[in-house]
Amino acid sequence: DNTDLAGKKPTTTTTKPSTSTSTQPKPTTSTSASTSASKTPIYEAPKGTGSLVMPMNGSVVIGFGQEKVAGLKSNGIEIRGSLGQSVKAADSGTVIYAGALNNLGSVIIIDHGNLVTVYGNLAGVSVSKGTKVSKGQSIGTLGRDSISKEPNLYFETRKGVNIVNPMSYL
Repeated sequence: DNTDLAGKKPTTTTTKPSTSTSTQPKPTTSTSASTSASKTPIYEAPKGTGSLVMPMNGSVVIGFGQEKVAGLKSNGIEIRGSLGQSVKAADSGTVIYAGALNNLGSVIIIDHGNLVTVYGNLAGVSVSKGTKVSKGQSIGTLGRDSISKEPNLYFETRKGVNIVNPMSYL
């Protein structure tokens, strides 16, 4: 098959004489092919509201940029809760990662379209990659921080690759 990515065949000259009736359907076909291709994006960005809710009830015990231990500054905030407490999606979006990450135990990362949120120190994960979640939906349960051994939820926000202060959105 000799077609390009949009499904169009390359234009070649043929021995048939060109008439206005035989050339009109070709532009219509290629227009509809490119129109249908533009209506079907490869990845549809999730639609978040842009404002976040606290992922769980509790007190912020480590602030954004605060030194947690000597030489280690927090890229997010840590919220003290109780072991096994439900952790909720801070906004609607799509889960782009659910698994383990170094020093954060079980982790969930959600793409909200304009923002990405990271939830760490989870004991249990109840969503998987590709799951669409609603704002306030339970996504997992709280575990313990690997350093302090306290039941602290690690919560980080990113705009693109840039780490931003979660408190600016809560």
